[in-house]
Amino acid sequence: MRISSFVYIGVSFIVAAALSVCAAYFAARIVEDTSTAAVRRAMAEQKLDWADAVADGLQVFIIGNAPDEVKRFQALTAAGSTVDAARVIDQMTVLENANVLVPQFSVNILRNNSGISAIGLIPKGQDYVDLIKGLKKIAGDKPITDLLDQADYPAPDTWTTSLRFALDALAQFEKAKITFADGEITISALALTRADKTRLESELFRKKPESVNLILELTAPRPVISPYSMRAVKDGTLLKFDSCSADTEATKQAILKTAIKLGAVEKQDCQIGLGMPTKTWSAATQTALESLAKLDKATVTFANTSIKLVADETTDPDVFARVTQELSAALPDGYELNAILTQPPTASDTTEAEFVAILSPEGLVQLRGSVRDATTASMISSLADARFGRDATYTSTTLEPALPVSWSVNVLTALEALAQLTQGAIRVTPETVSVSGKTNIETAKADITTLLTSKISTSQNVDISLEYIPPPVVDDNSPAPEECVSDISALLSERKINFEPGSDRVDLDGQKLLDDIAGILESCGEIGLEIAGHTDSQGSESMNQQLSQSRAQAVLMELQRRRILTSNFTAKGYGEEFPIADNGTEAGRETNRRIEFKLSKKQSAETNQEASDEQN
Repeated sequence: MRISSFVYIGVSFIVAAALSVCAAYFAARIVEDTSTAAVRRAMAEQKLDWADAVADGLQVFIIGNAPDEVKRFQALTAAGSTVDAARVIDQMTVLENANVLVPQFSVNILRNNSGISAIGLIPKGQDYVDLIKGLKKIAGDKPITDLLDQADYPAPDTWTTSLRFALDALAQFEKAKITFADGEITISALALTRADKTRLESELFRKKPESVNLILELTAPRPVISPYSMRAVKDGTLLKFDSCSADTEATKQAILKTAIKLGAVEKQDCQIGLGMPTKTWSAATQTALESLAKLDKATVTFANTSIKLVADETTDPDVFARVTQELSAALPDGYELNAILTQPPTASDTTEAEFVAILSPEGLVQLRGSVRDATTASMISSLADARFGRDATYTSTTLEPALPVSWSVNVLTALEALAQLTQGAIRVTPETVSVSGKTNIETAKADITTLLTSKISTSQNVDISLEYIPPPVVDDNSPAPEECVSDISALLSERKINFEPGSDRVDLDGQKLLDDIAGILESCGEIGLEIAGHTDSQGSESMNQQLSQSRAQAVLMELQRRRILTSNFTAKGYGEEFPIADNGTEAGRETNRRIEFKLSKKQSAETNQEASDEQN
């Protein structure tokens, strides 16, 4: 039986179809393998090791966990440059948008006599290099203990600003503990004096960046007061302190409470310090104040455990004797009382003797009056030259050998007191040493009282009348913040801070422009600036924001390397949010890719307030 020709034809078609299917299958496999290999090779060249490519027919799926949007876009670009971009399917996960654990960056820095130690977690890269470099500069020849760990993760927005401010603060203290994290800095430190503590608190809060929350825990050691002194003056119903010392706040309040009850105004104060001679100081001073209140016009002076009670010549002798006897009996053990009822001056060869020194507001000093001998005159002239300057001193003295030996000590001591004044006068007579005038040293009254009571004879009257005037504010000759920004904007209108393509690295021309901008900022003082980064609209919105932030931060770091004070500077990226030209043209996109300098919100508010105050 013969096989029909239709059978041969049918078999031929079946074989041909099978061969076509096999050819198509192997061709598709070749296309898939070729595409996959090409994309993988392109991503390997750009070191995108986290990404992989899987082909399914003509489609190429990009998979993997992208560290951020920039890396995701870079992987898509690498794939699209190898195969038709229409074939590339994005199957990547962006880790920064996933629910991942973010490192908690923070650093503890401890500085003491042994050196500096730092412990904590810090972003890997330039911040670590800058921190160690800054610590070495502060430590000098003392060792640094580096206990820092690093994490390869982007730094928080305010991290670099916080780091710079923390290093500036650390340099202010010999002993300090500074803890800083994103947006918060805690400083626990020891100031040298109470005045230094006040100055540092004001300075640190003034310099702190706007974006940082500052917690200050400053302490100052109590000064050593020697001699431990108290001097109170009673004149009619009024009681006032020339000097007061206490070892604790509780002792101070107890003394002041007694003084107010006895007629003192509430504005009196006591200096807290070490050196209290006995534990009964508070009881002794309060007892003496109560005795003083019983007299109409008198003074009581403590110099450690020596007490001098001086009453005016108009005081009833019987009253003075009774008060003195009661005080002597009531004082705690260990105190020595010297009670003096002044007498009307008697005629003598030195009754009219006087030495006067006058300090003018301009710093000129006139000295005139009586001295015992040529040696004393030379000592007075030398002391005046040393304290006030040779060219500012005019001296005219006469010799009176009949003056007592204590006269020379009284004059020299009074001159030392005059040196603590901005303007004033001293007057030395056989009965009294008086100091009056103005001072911008807050503790001058107590210091002068201590000086006089420790050097002047107990038989000598002391009269102190001083007014505290706060130190004048030094004029700031730096240009106004608006002028600084205007000058920088003028530079940026003619030239531009450019970056290497796809990078936050400033190019050579941009570096030269930053040199000129730094020259302007050097004369501007500590102003608050925002360095704003802007991009065009190409790429994703999140990628542009991140690129603008990194470029603004790069400019800030470049200014820091040029030793510009940037503690009040912030870097902020705005991405494509605020275009100033058409993003549809290349020229417009080039214009939109820019760095701007503008006053921070805090600086603008301060400037507006100053302008308002001037108008008022």
